[in-house]
Amino acid sequence: MSHAVRLRPATAADEETLIQLDVRGFQMEEAQVREMNEKMANDPRTSTYLVLAEERAVGKISVSKNGMQAFIYGFCVHPDEQGKGYGRQALAQTIALLEAEGFAEISLEVACENSRALGLYESCGFVVQSANDYYRLKL
Repeated sequence: MSHAVRLRPATAADEETLIQLDVRGFQMEEAQVREMNEKMANDPRTSTYLVLAEERAVGKISVSKNGMQAFIYGFCVHPDEQGKGYGRQALAQTIALLEAEGFAEISLEVACENSRALGLYESCGFVVQSANDYYRLKL
């Protein structure tokens, strides 16, 4: 078992860390991440947490709350920190937090080709409800 992780609500001071986690964790272009974060800033229904191991930011997880439904998204662990159990611990803590807040339903999204993440989610009790494949054509 790896060292224990803890979740900490992200603050404005964490913006660059969150951006770099998205860039590395999702293999996204930095400009795209910045644009996406700007659009989602100040949404009162959303909470983002840093995943800390030994006080180092090793990942992030976001939750959108709507009524009694919670939606987990933007969950990643830095590639250099994967395989150490940090993701499982962070997900378990997030689920416990949402259960304690009384949420009756928790859902999430994951890329269909991400078999490692799918395995993690299924081992924590999530079941596939729907799946979408996306295609891109470069012109």
